[in-house]
Amino acid sequence: MTSLIIIIALSCALLIWSALATCSLQTFRPQARIRSRLSGPAAHADLVTALRSLPGVREIDHGQDDVLFSVMPVPTSMDRGLGLFLVARRDEQGAELLGRRRLPLPGPSVAGALRQLEREASRG
Repeated sequence: MTSLIIIIALSCALLIWSALATCSLQTFRPQARIRSRLSGPAAHADLVTALRSLPGVREIDHGQDDVLFSVMPVPTSMDRGLGLFLVARRDEQGAELLGRRRLPLPGPSVAGALRQLEREASRG
């Protein structure tokens, strides 16, 4: 019973720490990047719109060609670990996703989480 309480308390502390982590487009340094399957002149706008509609994803900063999102874990997408910061970037072919962990702790693959988010956005 004591172990269970310690695990729950530690999990809650990590989630709170993750929720309080901050980032901006100027301080963002990606750990992984993938090219979106969407292509063409409207690919970036379509990807950003789809990402905004996903649970646990919220926009926190934007520039001319970049949009920064905060991505928190949700029960339907636990591959997000303790959360990510995600940038949807416009490029010549369409769009790409860049990501990094919210906390400097080992966890699930950032590239894998980006691929999952891209699949979820493409379906939406």
